[in-house]
Amino acid sequence: EVFNVQAYSALADEDFMKPALDAVQQISGCEHLPMLSVKFGDVEIQGDRSRFQKTKHRFLQEKPTVSWDPTLGKCSMAYFDPDAPEDPAKNGPFGNWQWLVMDAEASSEEGRDCMKYDGPNPPRPENHRYVFVLFQHIGSVQPPSGPPKKWNFYHFVRDNEKTLKPVALNFFWCSHE
Repeated sequence: EVFNVQAYSALADEDFMKPALDAVQQISGCEHLPMLSVKFGDVEIQGDRSRFQKTKHRFLQEKPTVSWDPTLGKCSMAYFDPDAPEDPAKNGPFGNWQWLVMDAEASSEEGRDCMKYDGPNPPRPENHRYVFVLFQHIGSVQPPSGPPKKWNFYHFVRDNEKTLKPVALNFFWCSHE
């Protein structure tokens, strides 16, 4: 089934989503995506308009609710920090990847957590983007292999390029303080 982009009022190609598009430019098909619904309690994430501080906004350490159009069928949702350094010793236990939910329908709560949620942890004094990408399953999707510490978001997408279709996107900024 084709995803109806016209049903969404905020498209990712609008200016306030440009930093997220920059982060996913390596992924074919991310140019004109609708904004993915991401909520931390009552706080709705709205792309570049969403700017937080880790020490002040503690709710970011709790797993958000991510939801989408149920007509998409099975989806995978990935959350990652494209600004994290490549060295896993410097950017936490999972490298640049913060969370992976697979085989979900309509919401992150309906899927299988392949990697537990890891809230933002930007180093001082940096400001990092935290990006959510939703992929519709077009076939059998292979989960990353090996220990999570060695997983890489871009490798997962490359390894599943024929079976994952990007369909929605969102992000927020977060600094340490």
